[in-house]
Amino acid sequence: MASIPVFADALSKLQADIALVRLTRAGIPADRISAVFPRRRAPNAVCCWLKNFQDVPFASSIEVAAAGLLGRLFKSYSNVRSPKFGRELEVLNLTPGDAKRVLEKVEEDRIVLCVHARNEVQASIAWHVFQHVGVENISSPAGAEWLTGTSQAPAAPAQVAGLVAA
Repeated sequence: MASIPVFADALSKLQADIALVRLTRAGIPADRISAVFPRRRAPNAVCCWLKNFQDVPFASSIEVAAAGLLGRLFKSYSNVRSPKFGRELEVLNLTPGDAKRVLEKVEEDRIVLCVHARNEVQASIAWHVFQHVGVENISSPAGAEWLTGTSQAPAAPAQVAGLVAA
């Protein structure tokens, strides 16, 4: 089963660190979290917890890096237009357009976080943690039925609602 990606933009290293800590404390495994960011703004939590910290081969005025599943993906494919890169994106339930939007956000000096949720419960937890932390542009390009737009969050599952609010 493909993952349900939930994206958000952090405006600072501190905000990204807080989001990553809260995601892991809410039960999201670190291996299901990715971050793409300007290399000079690498959040501390990314450097400590996420694997596959890689430079992204992207023609840009700033150095871009990625960690987590997206870090591994960008390391494997230096040509983001290759058919293999597109197939790997599909496995993560993303499109080449999604990858392009992520890199555009990083060029705007934002830190893009992504939870590759295994199911709607994890996606809902990620959504609520992102909202609580105050990150911007929370979205899920997967087109999940529970997602009606970036301004309205899905209902938190009753069994995990207390974890997120804590």
